[in-house]
Amino acid sequence: MADPDALPESVSQLLHELGAIFGARLQSVSIYGANGEAEALTGGGAGEAHDHIHTLAVAASIGADDLRACARLSASWNRKRLAVPLLLTTAELSRSLDAFPLELGEILAHHRVVFGADVLAGLSVAPADARRACETQVRSHLLHLREGYIQAGAQPRALASIIQASARPFRLLLASVARLEGADMKDAAALARHLEQRVGVAPGVAQQVLAAERSKSFGATEAQDVYPAYVRAVEQLAQYIDAWQA
Repeated sequence: MADPDALPESVSQLLHELGAIFGARLQSVSIYGANGEAEALTGGGAGEAHDHIHTLAVAASIGADDLRACARLSASWNRKRLAVPLLLTTAELSRSLDAFPLELGEILAHHRVVFGADVLAGLSVAPADARRACETQVRSHLLHLREGYIQAGAQPRALASIIQASARPFRLLLASVARLEGADMKDAAALARHLEQRVGVAPGVAQQVLAAERSKSFGATEAQDVYPAYVRAVEQLAQYIDAWQA
């Protein structure tokens, strides 16, 4: 468990508030996500909502009064760059692994206990559940790319916006696929290489898409060239995941 004195004030306050709400029912609080954990332990800086500190709180029970108490604090948490805690009961935690294999798999891979016991210790996601969830995500991503192209009228500026907006979900999807295969990686370049080597995607395509996530210079001309190859790469990934076996 993290040293309370080493945590930023916002996280320490969150623990105090959750303790006041749940009392002895609060069993564990963990920071999760590679980026979220790093920011929580260093204090972080200004960022977008997905850069907020994410926490999982596990309690013996969760009632309507608990939710009302949390609701009263949500605006304060947001100002402090704290995402609303993911609340689960002890019984729900293990029973949710097959329902949310990618989400909970990410938490299992990147979490740090800041209060109570490590209730995630010993839990794991079944490969079949993770594969099925990966296929659902990649096929959804593919459908959105096709739909977006049509709705944008194939206009290069609009395509550039779609690529930039989809880059983060694409990166998270590639990280889930890599984890399915036993590789825990977050670096965009490593994820792009993994896709090229395992799936046979044309070199450079994934890297261009992933680089667009934080690029201020990704333009219409580049998007016009990248978009068809991007769609093809996701098609290949869908075929790969469909046939994947542990």
